[in-house]
Amino acid sequence: MSNNLFVLCLILMTSSSDAAKTTSYTLDLIHRDSPSSPFYDPSRTRLQRQAGSFLRSIARSSSNLLSAPVSPFSGEYVTKFRIGTPAVEVLAIVDTHSDLTWTQCVPCRNNDYKIIECYKQKTPIFNPRNSKTYRNLTCGSDQCALLDDASPGLLPACNQEQQPCSYYVFYKEEAVDESRSGGDIALETFTFVDGDNIDSVKVVFGCGHDNMGGFVEKASGVLGLGRGSVSLVNQLASGGGGGGARYFSYCLTTSESDRSDSDASSRIRFGSTAIVGPGPKVGSTPLRNGPGGTVRNFYSVTLEGISVGNQRLEYSSSPKIVKRIGNIVIDSSTAMTVLPSSFYDRLESVLVKAIVNGTAKRVPDPRKTNGLCFGQVATVNYPAITAHFQGVDLVLSNENSFLEVGVGVVCSTFLRGVSDEPSVAIFGNMHQRNILIGFDLDNHKVDFLPTDCAKPQ
Repeated sequence: MSNNLFVLCLILMTSSSDAAKTTSYTLDLIHRDSPSSPFYDPSRTRLQRQAGSFLRSIARSSSNLLSAPVSPFSGEYVTKFRIGTPAVEVLAIVDTHSDLTWTQCVPCRNNDYKIIECYKQKTPIFNPRNSKTYRNLTCGSDQCALLDDASPGLLPACNQEQQPCSYYVFYKEEAVDESRSGGDIALETFTFVDGDNIDSVKVVFGCGHDNMGGFVEKASGVLGLGRGSVSLVNQLASGGGGGGARYFSYCLTTSESDRSDSDASSRIRFGSTAIVGPGPKVGSTPLRNGPGGTVRNFYSVTLEGISVGNQRLEYSSSPKIVKRIGNIVIDSSTAMTVLPSSFYDRLESVLVKAIVNGTAKRVPDPRKTNGLCFGQVATVNYPAITAHFQGVDLVLSNENSFLEVGVGVVCSTFLRGVSDEPSVAIFGNMHQRNILIGFDLDNHKVDFLPTDCAKPQ
């Protein structure tokens, strides 16, 4: 166990006695295009919402994830929980690329020009002065040290031990030069509600007094689910609420915007009861460091190839390198699967040959993204597509691999990356749907179990 994780085990024993009895937490994952989401726009058609997923994926994939995180506010899922005593509801963007969980806090910090540095938020901004359980942390505290191995873009701001522990996190944005959140690192009670189950635990989080850029008014902040010590995944396990298991899993339903069953929602679980399997249908692949071998905060795995029908395309010409480090990131915040340009070109060529027949034909991409699209879709014969990860083969359903984006037009949910670098590769949430996926940080692996995610788990 690393020093930071040992420290985390000690400092979070302050969790409530109720949390210590809990072996798992469960939260709803609300797709941003679901009628249950505050982002839902009833004036947009289903096809317009699906086109929006493509465009957000392109925006996220255009940035190098290893240098600075893309703004999670372009992500696909949100969740609700409560913070403080008395509890205040927070709506946060779920982000597996971020470690720190943060929310906007008042007072908003002024700069020298007396400009308020908070983005507009529709719901009330959390006021730590009204909470009985809020506590600022100092630079000399063990909790502040948890930020040392956090994801790129997150910077602790400390000079002296007795100073308040502060942070800044910077995000890349397509439409603006930079987005940021900055504020105090604090310890607070988080409450998770799952039906009649209400559980509370102490969590180290960022109380953001200085937030600006491309953030959206309908969300309060970010729920960080990365692999760093300050991530909620590590905190829930070490605080006793996760039964000691550094494990979380989620099951994503098919597109919520298409569903008539409004009660079917995607779910995320933390702790020992979140564990997938064991069983004959469970497959696993090792968690790896990212490209370059030093980035541990993303959920990087090794993709060895993709098959279209019986034709297999090898993902890399250097198998030794592929086995040592990861070459693709599993990301719930990006809808489409993004592949390095040269591999995507080979895959597209094989897909075209497999799909185009006497009636189906390739048509221009109506989204203007130069993707692979087909018209006369009623006659399309889709080939079987299999993603070959190290140790497990995932059959990708046609429903997740081809999406209707216009009347009579379907497009592939694979996207061409902006470069040939492996750092652009993302296994997006479209291809994760109806698969129970478990992230095992203790045993350094990812588990997969094909599942009907709309059914109770």
